Amino acid sequence: QARAQEGVLTSQITAFSDKIRAVQSRLSPIEARLTTLQGELDGLRTRRKELTSALEAEQKRLDALIAKLERQRTALAGRLSSAYRRGDTSVLQVLLQSGSVSTALAAQENLERVVVNDQGLIAGTQDSATQSERSRNAITQTRSEVWKTEKRVASAEAEVRVAFNRVN
Repeated sequence: QARAQEGVLTSQITAFSDKIRAVQSRLSPIEARLTTLQGELDGLRTRRKELTSALEAEQKRLDALIAKLERQRTALAGRLSSAYRRGDTSVLQVLLQSGSVSTALAAQENLERVVVNDQGLIAGTQDSATQSERSRNAITQTRSEVWKTEKRVASAEAEVRVAFNRVN
């Protein structure tokens, strides 16, 4: 009778061992996929942090460019307003109204400095506007990439939960 019980127990142990091996063989690919998904998820989270940091830096740069553009536009508007209040003085008028050649040359040099300064303001304003537009485009592109990354993170998280539920 002891041998019969031993035989039954041995066959039960063998059956349970077979079941355990079958469960382990099904569990092994799920655990591997879970590990892979967790790695992908960690990578996506890191990328999202990087993109968010880049987005914040680009937004700060854009804010600085917008402030600079406003200052340049204000300066240019001031110059235009000043020129309008004075009346549009031509170079010829300034030279003809000068009492001497040295006064005319000094007036011409002053006018040239004003023109160069105004050209610099205009060029700087145009450059700031161009940089602001580029910055806006970069922010839009980065936001799009962050959004896509967040979707991939959510998808990977859902897949991890499904795989985890299969394991449990």
